Formats: sequence, C-alpha cells, structure tokens
Amino acid sequence: MNGFGLNQDELRALAQRLSLATKDIEATRKSWDAGTRDGATFATTDAGKSHLAFQQHLFDTLRLRVRAFDTLTGQARDSLQGYASADDKQGLR
Repeated sequence: MNGFGLNQDELRALAQRLSLATKDIEATRKSWDAGTRDGATFATTDAGKSHLAFQQHLFDTLRLRVRAFDTLTGQARDSLQGYASADDKQGLR
C-alpha cells in the first residue's frame, strides 16, 4: 500500500529524515542554551534585554519547529505501521 504517494520504504526514509531534522534542531537549541547561558552580563542593560528577547523568540520558534517535525515523524511512522499491518492481513507481505 502507498501513503502520501510513497511506498513503505519511502515512508520509512521520510520518518528517519524528519527524525534527524528534529534532532538537529534540538541540538542547535541546546548549543545556543549552553553558549548564551552567561548572556545576562551582555553589554548594556538595554542590549542585554534585546538579546534575551531575541533569544526567547528563537527558542520559541525552534520549539514549534521541533514539535511540528516530531508530529510529522510520528504520523509517517504510524502510517507505515498501518500500511504494514493492512498488508499483513491481506497476505501481501
């Protein structure tokens, strides 16, 4: 069976790529967290506040991207399992 116009191997590959993208985004955020942990003393108070506001916006954006990729990964895996189960029941595998 095909889902999203993809066969099972392509769905599996899609799920793996989405999973890697999610991990990359999470790693980027963790690196940023570690690299800016001492950013509170950054320049002047106003510049520091602007930096922290930008940093929070970036974190929020990354968090949304991680959730979106994670959801897509789960959907691709669920579809793959559903199609495999249907194929098994029909004796196609």
